[in-house]
Amino acid sequence: MLSKAVTLHAAELIVRGESTVVPLTWRATGPQGIFPVLSADLEVAALSPKITHLSLRGSYDPPLGAVGQRLDRLLLHRVAEATIRAFMRRLVESLADTVADG
Repeated sequence: MLSKAVTLHAAELIVRGESTVVPLTWRATGPQGIFPVLSADLEVAALSPKITHLSLRGSYDPPLGAVGQRLDRLLLHRVAEATIRAFMRRLVESLADTVADG
């Protein structure tokens, strides 16, 4: 399994009625320009008193020009998708633990 440490920067929250948007920037640590930078919005929306919907919409441009775009199409987009799924899974687990403890 490959892994890479990242920094996650959350900008100021945006409240829209029953939902809150957290603008995120996800950047690999170390030398810049080798890994993509993800810009995304994490939306947290209350559907009912006991149900919350989480969604993450984002995008990135592969680094390294045409070579990076080719690598992204072949493989790296799958790595990015798996990373996002793992992040969302951990976020949901953390929120569930917080609610259970509260």
